[in-house]
Amino acid sequence: MNAIAMGGNAPLPGTRVTVEINLPQGARVDVTALQLYAGGKVRGDGDMCFFNQTEIGGGAVRLSSAGTTQKFDIDTAHVGADVEKIVINAVCETGAFSTVQGVSVRVANGPDLSIETADRSEAALILCEIYKRHDQWKIRNVSQGFNGGLQALAEHFGVEVAAPAVAPAPAPKPTPAPETKPVNLNKVSLTKNERTVSLKKDDG
Repeated sequence: MNAIAMGGNAPLPGTRVTVEINLPQGARVDVTALQLYAGGKVRGDGDMCFFNQTEIGGGAVRLSSAGTTQKFDIDTAHVGADVEKIVINAVCETGAFSTVQGVSVRVANGPDLSIETADRSEAALILCEIYKRHDQWKIRNVSQGFNGGLQALAEHFGVEVAAPAVAPAPAPKPTPAPETKPVNLNKVSLTKNERTVSLKKDDG
């Protein structure tokens, strides 16, 4: 089967599909999948599948990785009836996607998607979307650039992102006080509310 060009679509091979995002060695790229409803937005932070939340929709969408391949296993039979589409995105941590050559997207036992990054000045790409049309699930090659990083992309689709902790401004040295055990602020997470997602990785 020929690769799907930008804007093209094709039917999915079944209800259980695997979408593989293959990256060049050493590329620092994060991938996400978002369940979108009417209006093209998520309903809550539980609709974003990414490195800090690798399963959404009760297991309908799962993220895993092996070497340079990131993959989403999607069970369309268990996707919520009110989900209009699942959008898969990629974000380059080190700058524009023009510096990342050799990105490819393929559906296991299904079509490949042609992804061009050579002239991309954006740090994020909306790679593809999975949607239902006339009782048939399909995949569309979007290949649309997006200005901003992972946080900007998540917020564009309605995800509330946890506010990062802000370091206090330096203050004059106070009078020495009795020695106390210090608090490790690296383990303190400040969020706006319990429903926000944290984009902080374990490695910082």
